[in-house]
Amino acid sequence: MAFTQIAIIDSAVYTATQGSDTDASLLFTRGIYRKAIVYLHVTVIGTGSLRLRMRIRDQTTVLKLYHADGKKILATGDYRLYVGEGCGPANSEHHQCISSELPPVFDIQVTHSDGSDWTYRADLARMD
Repeated sequence: MAFTQIAIIDSAVYTATQGSDTDASLLFTRGIYRKAIVYLHVTVIGTGSLRLRMRIRDQTTVLKLYHADGKKILATGDYRLYVGEGCGPANSEHHQCISSELPPVFDIQVTHSDGSDWTYRADLARMD
């Protein structure tokens, strides 16, 4: 199984919801991928919480609907949101699996519950 990791949100201090600049699925330039992992590396925490989300993009209306919603993040550490067929390891505080077909067009969001400072970065990995 081949594994390719791509940076989608650069490491910085953020106070509001961040998203991948483009539809993250467009970073998968060839082939059909059945699994993806979003990595969130949190190095400084704020007072609220974060949530890692994958959104489906409807190609006709550009409407974005939540497809996979990660658990609340309250501490520093490395978090994973795995989306795909055959979900893999069991869920834990730092690893969540959504056993579902990977949508053809999607983007990634990191949402904030308040305006406090958080430092993090996000990467997307595809599994061929």
